[in-house]
Amino acid sequence: MYCPPVVRAAILLSRDIMVQKSKDGNMTLRGFEGIFLDTILRALHRKFELVIADDNELGRLLPNGSWTGMIGLIQKGRADIAYNCLGITEDRVKVVDFSTVYEISKVTFAIKKLGMFTTPRAFIYSFDSTVWIITLLTLLIMPITFKLVLQVKETYFHLLIKLLQAILGKSLNIKEDSWKCRILINSWNIFSFIMAFCYTTALFSILTVPTEISTVKNFVELSNAVSKRGFKLLIAKGSATLNLLTHSEKKHLKLIGESISSHKWYMDIQTPLLTTPQIDTDSALLGLQKNLQMIAGPEEWKHHFLSDDSINTIPIALAMKKNFCYKRKLNTIISRLNSAGLYQKITSDDHFRKWLSSSVKKRVVHRETQALSLELLSVAFVILSFGLISGLVALFCEIYVSKMLKNV
Repeated sequence: MYCPPVVRAAILLSRDIMVQKSKDGNMTLRGFEGIFLDTILRALHRKFELVIADDNELGRLLPNGSWTGMIGLIQKGRADIAYNCLGITEDRVKVVDFSTVYEISKVTFAIKKLGMFTTPRAFIYSFDSTVWIITLLTLLIMPITFKLVLQVKETYFHLLIKLLQAILGKSLNIKEDSWKCRILINSWNIFSFIMAFCYTTALFSILTVPTEISTVKNFVELSNAVSKRGFKLLIAKGSATLNLLTHSEKKHLKLIGESISSHKWYMDIQTPLLTTPQIDTDSALLGLQKNLQMIAGPEEWKHHFLSDDSINTIPIALAMKKNFCYKRKLNTIISRLNSAGLYQKITSDDHFRKWLSSSVKKRVVHRETQALSLELLSVAFVILSFGLISGLVALFCEIYVSKMLKNV
């Protein structure tokens, strides 16, 4: 088998793989992907030539059967290998071979955090909207219930004020001493205590440690944000993930894929992630978790949210032409580098260096704290419901007994 003396490597110029020429004409690869590729090529002990994909695509199958990007360069015989976060897919395996997998990563998204709740509005954020609405409706309905069950002569407005005072800590002063009255009053007092205690606790926690405003957290919420609120989701051009989205059986994923295809939402792969304007509060980046972890996650210095939800887990490998004569040697080199953990070391070091060199070091802590929801206050509503049902049953029994006595 003929083995070429020069190995042609197809690459994409991006933030993770850059080419630097020295004065003597030698080329040096920069970025964590570039450093890892340079290590592989030097261990191969062969001269290499870099072939840059001018269309800035990883590799996308066209209707006529040809491929774009780096996969297309191999298909056309202009490159022997291709490297830059290439995922192994069923379609790509038909035209190229893949080396030993050197990384397995989830496909997820990152979006800018919305910031913290402001202290002047903390009294609103203690409960979520559902609890506020139900509590208000309960407060408006309870005076009518008291008038019907207890047959008190007080006006609706006076009863409303007394019930509100009970929530604020004042005793519920109603001149009625029947057992059904005690059931209703005690139920309302317990309900008021739980509501006031939960509200005070949540308010003090927000004032002490400000919580973060919740953003979209998964692909279902992201799909709703794309369709209803005009959010954008950007992806690398020629990525295999786009094909997976557009042909997905899940409606929310298919909607995202169709939106990306129709609007051509492609990310800028050359601008560093720490300074890119493409990721914002209403625009997210879709990519490999290992790459997005540099700017997004729970760490204090990361001011972008990284979703725990993922589309799939994709193996990353080096692509090569069919029957490539150095395939066995390449696999041996990559296996040894995997055993040494060199790829993870290069990646973490490069991410840390980029953070140190960045002028933006905003420190934001991401917390999964939320306003108190209906689930946390269900006990209070159960107690109140029990009191209401008991009072109504007592009223009906009293009416029934009175009618029986009249008949007698």
